[in-house]
Amino acid sequence: MFNIGQRNDHPSLTADGLRAVFMSDAESNLQVSPGHLGRDLYESTRSTLSKPWTLPVPLNINTSLDEGSPSFFDDGLSLSFTLTDESCNKDIYISSRPDFSSPWSTPESISERINSAALENQPHLSDDGKLLVFGSDRPGGFGNQDLYYSTLSANGQWSEPANLGPSINSDGFEQSPFLSYDGTELYFRSGGSRETDILGFDLYVAQVVPEPSSAAISLCGISAMIGLIRRRS
Repeated sequence: MFNIGQRNDHPSLTADGLRAVFMSDAESNLQVSPGHLGRDLYESTRSTLSKPWTLPVPLNINTSLDEGSPSFFDDGLSLSFTLTDESCNKDIYISSRPDFSSPWSTPESISERINSAALENQPHLSDDGKLLVFGSDRPGGFGNQDLYYSTLSANGQWSEPANLGPSINSDGFEQSPFLSYDGTELYFRSGGSRETDILGFDLYVAQVVPEPSSAAISLCGISAMIGLIRRRS
C-alpha cells in the first residue's frame, strides 16, 4: 500500500503500529539530482494490526521543496523531518498537531544550535521528544557523515550537538539512526569511507547506557545518550 511512487522509503511507525509516515516522490516534479525526484511526506493508518493500511495521503506541510526522513514522536502527534532548501542544504524541522483529526502545524526549525551551514539529516527523536539523534557532515567529525545527539532541557532549549564518538562513527557514513521505543538501543547503518565511493552499508545496533561516573539521567524513562555506547561485538 505504501508503494505509490518510484521511491518510497524511510517509514516511521507509532509504537502501537497503527500509523505510519514515510517519504515518496509520487507527486513530485522537482528534480533534485539526475534520476531522482524530490520527495513529499505521506501518512497512512489502520484501525487494528490485522486490518489493511489506508491509501496514503500527503501531509499538509509539504512544499515545492524536498521533505524527507520523517520520524514520529509524542505518540504520532509530533513529527521531525528534513527540509532541503534551494541550495540543497538539509535542515531539521518540527511539526505537531493537537489530535489526529487536526492538520499539522507550520513547520519550525528545530534549533539554531542544531541546524547549521552543514547538512543535518535523518533525525530521530525519542518518543518524549527530549533526545535527538541525527546525521551531519559538519566539520570536526570522524568521517563523511557522523551521528550526533542533542538533549532538550527543562527550559525548552536544545543542547549543543555532541558527536557520538569513534565507537559509533567511522571514516565513512553513519546514517539512519533509530532509537528503540524503550530508549535502550540505537540502530543505524554504516558504510563507505573517505577513500572510496563504494558505500556497502551494514546495519548495527548499539546499547544506550548512562555514564558510569554519574547518576543515570532519565528523560521520561529514556536514558540520555551521554555515556558509553557499544558498537560491533
